[in-house]
Amino acid sequence: MNQPLQTLAGWGGYPKQEARLLRPLARGACAAQLAQAAGVTPRGMGRSYGDSANGATVLQTTALDHFIAFDPVAGSLTVEAGITLREILKLVVRQGWFLPVTPGTAHVTVAARSRATYMGKITTLRERSRNMSQQ
Repeated sequence: MNQPLQTLAGWGGYPKQEARLLRPLARGACAAQLAQAAGVTPRGMGRSYGDSANGATVLQTTALDHFIAFDPVAGSLTVEAGITLREILKLVVRQGWFLPVTPGTAHVTVAARSRATYMGKITTLRERSRNMSQQ
């Protein structure tokens, strides 16, 4: 792991940190890189206002942006870490599902969501708003 250091910052531009940036292009490459690294911080699109994706070694997940499985009956969804909430919503809303907790933008990744605490709840799929409005 001899990647050169890069300066990283979130959307707000502060704080900045020097980090080794891993950029796997597929799940297999991601697994291999993770096996060689310790203390890796996942990073999505860099839209955090703060330091949620700062660390000594950062895993850039934006190329890992594929759906793996979706069961529209059960509402079970498996995706790679770099897929955005926008892409998820484009799929699940058409099938009658919605994410009950979303940030102010759909342009964040699942990896970033896993690091974020500002949303406060675990994201799961629920029936879309027509059913939630009856509660």
